[in-house]
Amino acid sequence: MNRFALIAAAALLMCLQAMAQTDVAPKPGGGGGGAGGGGAPKEPPPPLKIGVVDLSKIYDKWAKVKDFTDELELQKKVQEEELGKMDKEVKEKITIRDTPGINIKIKQNAQIEIVQLKAKFEFMVQMWNEQVKRLLEEGIAKYFDEIQAEVDAYAKENGYTLVLKTESGPLSGDENKSGSGEKIARRVVLSCHPGMDITDDVLARLEEKYKKEKAAGPKVPEPPK
Repeated sequence: MNRFALIAAAALLMCLQAMAQTDVAPKPGGGGGGAGGGGAPKEPPPPLKIGVVDLSKIYDKWAKVKDFTDELELQKKVQEEELGKMDKEVKEKITIRDTPGINIKIKQNAQIEIVQLKAKFEFMVQMWNEQVKRLLEEGIAKYFDEIQAEVDAYAKENGYTLVLKTESGPLSGDENKSGSGEKIARRVVLSCHPGMDITDDVLARLEEKYKKEKAAGPKVPEPPK
């Protein structure tokens, strides 16, 4: 599974400082300090240091996302088995209904059960689709927030002032050909020096943190106060 196919993330991961700032101190009586212009001068930005993160690679490789999508696949398999049983039951009822010479009452009862089973089938499909969509949206937001927080921490520790999202690989090689315009718009970085790529470092930190989470086990909910 291409796990990043589920993701529509923001283009800018992290910006520590606004690049429009300058190191020119405000003139006396000028703006920047309110009505009297007495505010402290803005701190000049640090030297520009840019990094890039391949977000699709993190979503594809990170064990936490893999476990999440594997769990969804497991739920899907259970649901498909349940729907398969219902489909088989509908076919059995149709066979009874269409049996030549069968009692009219039995035929009518079989038809009622067929209608009920089909309605239940459609309801369950709709309910499960909505559930999976909700879980995906929640997971996408949750994991993106974790990635962004880790990028922010790494950037501060290593002096990066700006980290941008990049995606590797030719667009023509994507199996999903739809939405090419949107995919192009998301490709903020078209080219950069390999030394600017901090993806592997961020991924290693995420993996280490997830290992500790798994080792600690699930959190016990706090008792109500």
